[in-house]
Amino acid sequence: MGPDGKTPLASEVNKCHPITSTFPTGNPNYPNGADGNPILADGSPNPAACNWPSVHNITSSPVISEGTQADWNSNPTAGTPVPIPLLDSSTGRGLKDGKYLVSVTANGFQISGAHFTVALGKISGLDVSPTGAVIVSLNPLPIPLTNIRLKVYGDMASTNAQWDEQSEFGLPGYNARLNDYDGPVNVDYYNNPLCTAYELTPAYTSAHPDPTDSFYKVKLGLDGRPIIDAKRHIRGNFEVSGPSTGQCTSDTNGDILIPNMAPNRYSSSVIADVVGGTDPVTRNAIGPQKTCDVLGTTSAAKQVATQDHACWVQTTTLEGNHDFDTWPQANSTGYSTELLVGGELVPEVQFGFVRAGCMLHPVT
Repeated sequence: MGPDGKTPLASEVNKCHPITSTFPTGNPNYPNGADGNPILADGSPNPAACNWPSVHNITSSPVISEGTQADWNSNPTAGTPVPIPLLDSSTGRGLKDGKYLVSVTANGFQISGAHFTVALGKISGLDVSPTGAVIVSLNPLPIPLTNIRLKVYGDMASTNAQWDEQSEFGLPGYNARLNDYDGPVNVDYYNNPLCTAYELTPAYTSAHPDPTDSFYKVKLGLDGRPIIDAKRHIRGNFEVSGPSTGQCTSDTNGDILIPNMAPNRYSSSVIADVVGGTDPVTRNAIGPQKTCDVLGTTSAAKQVATQDHACWVQTTTLEGNHDFDTWPQANSTGYSTELLVGGELVPEVQFGFVRAGCMLHPVT
């Protein structure tokens, strides 16, 4: 930049700089031509136009045809469907060569669609029949709900951000945190607190400890909604006594089950439970857990840690973030479809922690 801190140097004017994204209505030092495209200081087109994702113009594919089964491409006299014509070079009308998406909505079904390609006068694609018909398959409602399962473990043998099943133990007393595009998710599909238990047929028994087992059927009320079991809630992979707390907490195995969720993209993370409780596996009391504060420059962060101050630091990250993407599909068990450990099913997301404490010297 020049001495004023704004005007670009002549040698830099054709380069893309962050300053171009700081002007809501455009940077006057990087002007646009009449057609809206960036130009250089001399008025010539800028071959290195700044295309910052936060400000660049986004164009979407146009809708070229739409309608209902009563009027979409129907013969106006007979009322019968007719194929969408391919491109007619004499009139310029019809489908040009390219890739297309047709989407369909219908009462009682989930929206769906199919991709197809037009090339050299032919329609092709995985959803195209031998006769050239594009087949769109729709799932009937209601769409089955899904389960989310997480694993929390002590990543200490060895500390490698990977669950080593034979040598690394589960961590009890960690609460799951879910978010979606709208923010924190605190309720299940039925708008009840997470890990709410529902009345089952037959009644829940430890002989079938997983409440999502196909052995059980959820009881429904007169309104068609499941009946809440006010005396029980989900903890770990099990049902335990007590009403729902809205928390989904890991058991001694480090397992967390979050049932009755809608298929979606969630971000999942875990944080120590400062309340404690009873472990459904060992029946022992679980004391409050503690995760380490982010080290900083405060006096508390500089204190020598003792075993009494020991805490847990997360070792697993997704691109440096503590939360992980979780993409449960309809009717998913919540277990990974790609990984088995010792022949056993594994929760889709694993969170590793290492114990910190007993440092010989203050943090600096």
